[in-house]
Amino acid sequence: MLSRILLAGVLASLAFIYSPVLASMRGVEKSITAPIELLYVNGVEDGFKGIVDETQIYNRAFSASEVAAIHAAGSAGVCSNAVFTNLNPNGKIAFTSNRTGNWEIFMMDSDGSNQTNLTNSAALDFDPAFSPDGSKIAFTSHLDNDDIYVMNADGSNQIRLTTDDTNDNVPSWSPDGTKIVFSSRRTGYGDIYLMNSDGTNQMRLTTHVAVDYAPKFSPDGSRIVFYSNRDGKYEIYVMNADSSNQTRLTDNPADDGFPAFSPDGSKIAFVTDHNGNHEIFVMNADGSNPVNLTNNSAGDYYPAWSSDGSKIAFETNRDGNSDIYVMNADGTNPTHLTNNSAIDSRPSRQTVGNGVTIAPASNFNITFNNITQAGYTAAVPLSATQLPALPARYSLTSPVAAYDVRTSAAYSGNITVTFQVPNVPHSQICYRLRSLHFENNWTDDNNAAPIYNAATKICTVSQTVSSLSPFVVAQMTAPTAASVSVGGRVLTAEGRGIRNARVTLTNSAGETRILLTGAVGNYRFTDVPVGETYVISVATKRFTFAAPTQTLTLQEEQNDVNFTAYN
Repeated sequence: MLSRILLAGVLASLAFIYSPVLASMRGVEKSITAPIELLYVNGVEDGFKGIVDETQIYNRAFSASEVAAIHAAGSAGVCSNAVFTNLNPNGKIAFTSNRTGNWEIFMMDSDGSNQTNLTNSAALDFDPAFSPDGSKIAFTSHLDNDDIYVMNADGSNQIRLTTDDTNDNVPSWSPDGTKIVFSSRRTGYGDIYLMNSDGTNQMRLTTHVAVDYAPKFSPDGSRIVFYSNRDGKYEIYVMNADSSNQTRLTDNPADDGFPAFSPDGSKIAFVTDHNGNHEIFVMNADGSNPVNLTNNSAGDYYPAWSSDGSKIAFETNRDGNSDIYVMNADGTNPTHLTNNSAIDSRPSRQTVGNGVTIAPASNFNITFNNITQAGYTAAVPLSATQLPALPARYSLTSPVAAYDVRTSAAYSGNITVTFQVPNVPHSQICYRLRSLHFENNWTDDNNAAPIYNAATKICTVSQTVSSLSPFVVAQMTAPTAASVSVGGRVLTAEGRGIRNARVTLTNSAGETRILLTGAVGNYRFTDVPVGETYVISVATKRFTFAAPTQTLTLQEEQNDVNFTAYN
């Protein structure tokens, strides 16, 4: 059995499934979840009253080329178009501790610093799980029984989600943040349940006369991994998110439990007592090739992956009491993060990064023109069912490339969002892709001309906006005889793109449309009627042009109406 302490009055066969946060009081065992969050910082604290220009903070040494680039910038400066820089690449770690005399949720930086009590309540609080955008933490709180709660990541605004009079615990979020999967005893057994992230629409997923426990979603949201004793001992199982196709992954004399998918979905870390004590193993997502990572005579529990898959946080009692450690994903370099006489248990990690994966081999990036105060920027994936209807001339890509983007940072000026869409078979499809931005309705304003890389088959789509909200990459219907698009680039004499140049399209009636060029100098006007004569002009404060105005009579799609500046 994986359980170290039996809960009084509970059958020995069930002892493995309950929270060790109660270990010293009620004999409960432990579990962990791992979701997604983005932390970006690039700003200046206002406590310094002297004159400081272009302050930036980094947590690494500069390379020689970076130092040379700063020197070469001269009076032009290096921060004119600041990009959020990730200063905490492994995210925060939430965990459970009884160091205050009661079980509470704590949070710390990935190196173990800045340990802070979040809950500080009369109840027993445990099972922390970060939401995908890192703004919230779901957790279990126990007064008369276990219930699921959610709070802001700073511990504020604690809201109860389940109200059943039996135990509901070990919550874990879906990758899109709209659902929470959890374990419940409300049917008399341990079953897996699913609910909306506000606690509504609670539904039962498993129905075995057995204990099903500690569920977690796969990174793509299609599967849920959990463990169960339905075959006589605890083994790792996986099922589709709708509960179909329940499949056993492990089959050995030992008990296996507390599984967690790696960020890319290819591996599953789990706890097992294969060797007579609890160790952390990792296996392929199909259950093959299990490998011992900890190989220590102490008990090791609750693996939690870092967002890049390079590290695993875990709990261990190898120093005499339970503390949080972190190790490389291959088990090397175990490092102490917490070190006190209390029990520290159940780590849960934020997921952070410099970009957001949209689909295999694709990225979504945000560039801010001027950040005045640091903050969190999060991008939550959206499914087709969560999107408002697109304009009639657009359709969704497959797979859907859509995110709801929010930031707590203070900024001014424009923001450029850039999608890199993979597996685009040819340039003509790329040229019909657009970024749509939703406020009161969808708009494709200020789209740069898409850039197609024939070698990688990646299409880069950019849009310049002044505020954040949902974004989606959509495909325009093929041009008709009625209207086409006109685009090109605004370039320096050396061929580099000029961003934020003002491009004006004027028809024969004097009606104008205005765009700002994107990050690489691209611009594109869509739905331009054919058969008319247009004047296209460019203007920017920093450059002058040999031919700032061009005239064309439009009969077909135009992708190369370029403007080149003087030296």
